[in-house]
Amino acid sequence: MGCDSGRVVCVLVVQGIDSSTARWPGPFIHRWEPTGDEKSMHRGLANAGVDDLHMSATQRRSGHWDWWKGVAILAVIAIHAVGTTTTSDGPFANEFAVVFRQIVNFAVALFLCIAGYFAAKSWRGDAIGYWRSRGWRILPAYLVWTTVAVAVMKPGHFASPRALIDDYGFGLGIGIGYYVIVLLQYVALVPLLARLRSTAQHISVMVVTMTIGLTISYVLQIAFAETRWSNFPFNAILFIVWAPFFQLGFWAGRNPGAIKSRSDGLWLWLAALTVLAAVAEGFYWDSRGIGLAQSQIKASSFLVSIFVALHVIATRETQRSGPVAAGIECIGRSSYMIYLSHMLFLPTITAAVRISMPALYSFRPAALLVATTLAAALCIALAFFIRKLTRPVIYRDLLGIG
Repeated sequence: MGCDSGRVVCVLVVQGIDSSTARWPGPFIHRWEPTGDEKSMHRGLANAGVDDLHMSATQRRSGHWDWWKGVAILAVIAIHAVGTTTTSDGPFANEFAVVFRQIVNFAVALFLCIAGYFAAKSWRGDAIGYWRSRGWRILPAYLVWTTVAVAVMKPGHFASPRALIDDYGFGLGIGIGYYVIVLLQYVALVPLLARLRSTAQHISVMVVTMTIGLTISYVLQIAFAETRWSNFPFNAILFIVWAPFFQLGFWAGRNPGAIKSRSDGLWLWLAALTVLAAVAEGFYWDSRGIGLAQSQIKASSFLVSIFVALHVIATRETQRSGPVAAGIECIGRSSYMIYLSHMLFLPTITAAVRISMPALYSFRPAALLVATTLAAALCIALAFFIRKLTRPVIYRDLLGIG
């Protein structure tokens, strides 16, 4: 049974969703748990789509990963809302933005880590088959939503090959499509990651690639700040600047006993402590006018993201209950579509808040909260109506709606 996303919107107000019916398969997450009902299993796989074809015949979905995808996609929208509310000039507006970004900067790194975790689970030694299945799951929705965004927001680009290369090849069509490009690079690298057998090999590669990636990020921002490649999204388009998150997830997926559940509290405390370090680094760069102040790809933010990812993996057996948890899980199951579409709404919503509620807009935390909530609600409502009005081949395969 599909998740009723209309009720997900309502859960923020009346908490009215039935968690027992929440089975909306998402674009990247494949976590299932054993059951004994074979007929029920086959119906579940029939509803799950191509993303879950590697699952065994006696498994069902776990809400843990979808809950964290829901949290992460809300954090992504909030990150972008920070960017759309830059004209909010109330007291300490910039200081709030610097601090807030350090708290939510884990989002994209966590998505990559979760994608790596399930890449390890789905890898069967067939590179071509793996590339085909993942490419089919990722690319069509990206291309469709990019085309929609270009048609709506910059139709003149269809007459410019150079602009279209940026829109489709660098993710500028939807504004933030770089993540899809990075993810596809890691999908291409999965056969190489699968050759690493020992934890020592994985750690060595992660340390080296993270060092190279962070060096690239800092050098671009400090020494080449005026160049195209120091600006978003070009500074975030190479897979190596996002090392080690996908590989961390891949290693954890292949070594399920390596991260113990009893360590979850440790990782959370370390994440909280490193947020303080990220705030300090953020203000350091902000005082010097360097673009790293709110960046996700600086050293302290990487530490926060690593500890958050380790906490998520360590608590993988957690099962949450209640209407709020069910609502967040449903949001998580549609996270890919929300990621691809939310920038269609967010700038307009922010402008409407600025014009209609100037007093609220001048208080940046309130402006950010309203813009994030409305953008997420519109995306969820859109997913609900598309799912009701179209067939699975449209809403699932072409639009990324689970």
